[in-house]
Amino acid sequence: MNFIFLRHGESIDNQDNIIAGESTPLSAAGIQQAQEAAEALSGQFDILVSSPFTRTIQTAKFIADKTGYEIVTRNELKEKSFGSFIGKSIDELETYKRENQTERDPRLGYDYNSVGGESGQELAERISRFVTLMKESYPDKRILAVTHAAVIRLVHVLYGTHEYGTYLPVPHGSIHKFNL
Repeated sequence: MNFIFLRHGESIDNQDNIIAGESTPLSAAGIQQAQEAAEALSGQFDILVSSPFTRTIQTAKFIADKTGYEIVTRNELKEKSFGSFIGKSIDELETYKRENQTERDPRLGYDYNSVGGESGQELAERISRFVTLMKESYPDKRILAVTHAAVIRLVHVLYGTHEYGTYLPVPHGSIHKFNL
């Protein structure tokens, strides 16, 4: 079954190097990226699914307006929760990660449970539930999932050839195709 995972356009928090929460809107660059994705993806999918976060819904809305598809929201596509780091700088998160190497699963990434977030294992379980649900609910359909960088990186680890230990760039508006 064909899946396309699209990272949302750049948000205002992304622009400012802040760990984004649920209600962060797209920046001007993010709007442009969403419009470009809508053009690029037209005709390539049958079902449009999105994380419920503002930046993903805004991105999906450009695609829905272009294609006429309704947006189905799924919580399984939410960004990995970074707990108390939401609203803080990327630099603060990087410092935490350097100081807490023992909280890193070599395959699935950092465990943010100690700061009210979620682990890589919890995110992997969410992604697996999403893929299974889509296969059961929409057999023989092509799925476009508008989601977040951590989700897409882990899809590459779980279903692709990427190993977690190496950095995988997932630019805003980037398109990632899988046959799952």
